[in-house]
Amino acid sequence: MAKKRFLAVERRLDRDLSLKTQYIAFMREYEQMNHMAEVTPSVDEMPSDAFYLPHHCVLKPMSTTAKLRVVFDGSAESSSDVSINQAQIVGPTIQNDLISILLKFRSFRYALSADIPKMYRQLAYDKEQLYPLAAKAVKNPFYIDDMLSGADSEEEAIELLQQVRDMLHSGGYDVHKVCSNSSAVLQEPEDKRERINKIDDPEINMLMKTLGIVWDPTTDNFTISLPKMQVSQPSQLTKRILLSEISRIFDPLGFLGPVLTTAKLVMREVWMLHLKWDEVLRTCELLVRVS
Repeated sequence: MAKKRFLAVERRLDRDLSLKTQYIAFMREYEQMNHMAEVTPSVDEMPSDAFYLPHHCVLKPMSTTAKLRVVFDGSAESSSDVSINQAQIVGPTIQNDLISILLKFRSFRYALSADIPKMYRQLAYDKEQLYPLAAKAVKNPFYIDDMLSGADSEEEAIELLQQVRDMLHSGGYDVHKVCSNSSAVLQEPEDKRERINKIDDPEINMLMKTLGIVWDPTTDNFTISLPKMQVSQPSQLTKRILLSEISRIFDPLGFLGPVLTTAKLVMREVWMLHLKWDEVLRTCELLVRVS
């Protein structure tokens, strides 16, 4: 299975030279950082002695850092019909509650967000005595590698950012995509800042994504950005496209629950019509509800 998936990836890369270059660069960085190494199987090794993990790439054209990321598929089943994910012992959830992080983030007068590439949280315990502010920020208002913190004075926020940078640097990690609602705090090199996205509306010209929603640091507003629809006319809408549109809405905080529930109810009605996947939806009442 893993070999079949690997050959499929190779065929895709052969059709797109730019994609192939990015893929190779990503994997080469893994090797250079000693996150992976070439393994030569021993003569007496049986295929069942190892698990071969398939991988593919995910493209994020709007990303301010890596446009391409290689994803390893732990849900892929082996010849035993068991995936490596299924073989793991499930422990308690260690991430902080998303809503709590968001509320705590905006309880500070001066907000500060950043992304720590390849970050592991045990650095906070190792360096807690040297960097108390940073250790507290890393252990609490963090979701995976996204920091959402702040302070009640610009001086403390600046000190917090410096401590976080120094603490993580001592472990070989970096800080980038820094954003704040204070220009004094945001005295960062251009390549370390969150890129500012220009939008036609002059009222909203500085946006950044935070936990699946958009934060505008200039007005301190949270909004939700929806992906552009794949079709422009209702006459092009099919069951396949409708399901795809619903699935593209990313709402980890659950703020769009009522809207998504309505959309799923519409999808249920479409399913009951027994239409084919690519058959155009022609029921007038249904089209009105979908729009």
